[in-house]
Amino acid sequence: MITVPYKFTPREYQLELFKALDGIEGKPKTKFRRAILRWHRRAGKDLSCFCYMAKEAYQNPGNYFYIFPTSADARKALWENIDALTGLKVIDQIPASLMRLNNQEMKIEMQTSEPGKVSTIRIVGYDTNPDSLRGIACKGAVVSEAAFSHPDVLKVLMPSLMQAKGFLILNSTPNGRNHYYKLWENVKDDPEWFVSELQTYWPDRPNYSGLVSREEIDQLVRSGIEDQEDVEREFGVSFDTGLKGSIYGYQVDKAREEDRICTVTLDSGKPVNTLFDIGQNDVTAVWFFQEDGSNLNFIDFWEDSRLGTNGIVKELKERGYEYGYHVFPHDADHKKQGKELTSFRESFEESQADFGVDGECIVLDRTADRNKSIKEVRKRFTLYRFDSIKCAKGIDHLSLYSREFNKRTRTFSTSPKHDEHSNAADALRMEAESVNSRVGHSRIDYASFNVDDYNYWD
Repeated sequence: MITVPYKFTPREYQLELFKALDGIEGKPKTKFRRAILRWHRRAGKDLSCFCYMAKEAYQNPGNYFYIFPTSADARKALWENIDALTGLKVIDQIPASLMRLNNQEMKIEMQTSEPGKVSTIRIVGYDTNPDSLRGIACKGAVVSEAAFSHPDVLKVLMPSLMQAKGFLILNSTPNGRNHYYKLWENVKDDPEWFVSELQTYWPDRPNYSGLVSREEIDQLVRSGIEDQEDVEREFGVSFDTGLKGSIYGYQVDKAREEDRICTVTLDSGKPVNTLFDIGQNDVTAVWFFQEDGSNLNFIDFWEDSRLGTNGIVKELKERGYEYGYHVFPHDADHKKQGKELTSFRESFEESQADFGVDGECIVLDRTADRNKSIKEVRKRFTLYRFDSIKCAKGIDHLSLYSREFNKRTRTFSTSPKHDEHSNAADALRMEAESVNSRVGHSRIDYASFNVDDYNYWD
């Protein structure tokens, strides 16, 4: 008799996942088609999920997708990975007699329990092959390390899953309060989702597995292999540690702790100033703030990718603020071809006159050293207060602004990642760069800081 998966004896929590997705016979409401797993490192996330997928592929002919953030992750973590307990490759949980492998494409063609019918399991990296998820009816999918995957993966995947009424499992350790955290918060009480948490760092807290001892974990920290944030994130599955590689995550968390993300009331007796990042081929981002002695109160945030200068100035007008000055990056003075050569600043000032929007325009010099500029923002962050409602989207961008992490070398890049979070972060950086260009600007006594708490790159 053929058994799929092959030589897999599930632990109790792994069996709970299988039972939740398979349901209890005669009780259809117990069967889940969606699952999210917040399991710690070395809990067997991919072994469990692949074994369930293999079982389903054997019993129900169709197309199945196992998705990683990158193709390199897919090959290392699943296609070539050997399980330490069984000595088998993970994919060998399918008996060799049932499958034909395409090593280049990481595709398995699998005979099923129905004679003459086959299933396919494609192991893909979203970074190189997102289109492989489109247009193919999908009986089941796993998104591995979902917190590190592109946020659009579910948008691409869901139409195929819905078409075939397929199952979906997301597994991951946390990576700050990013899209995976938001999904977890949205579905953790949803009766349509099976939700499972497993941590092995705090014995006195719920969902403790004890699979990796605290002594072993602490040794990783003492030896310098891992830092404290890493082990709380990966063994304690904590969302409270920052995004891996986060640039402003610590500063945002500190602002929350100190109640500087709160209700910020507009002072009608003071002008509102703006900080811009100008979208050439992407989003224009704008922070709105007022100076309050040595502090800065950020009262609003706005971004849009569809508007020219007329639309931007009209948006400023509709917000109803009285403006003091507008700070632009150096490229605001770059001439662009239109009916005649003109710059963003010139066009903005013309629109100001048309819409009756006040405020002096300040164009900064080109950033000489981006990393140094980022350090200045980190130092100045204790001066910032943010309105928790109107600045919510901007605050999220700051939390998720990060550097690329090279998993092979376990190092971060020396430059920030350019993504949807960059524009808001670059706009805020104009504040630190503009200090010497503004009248009545807020000053900071750097001597009062413990610089070690604010280091960026050594």
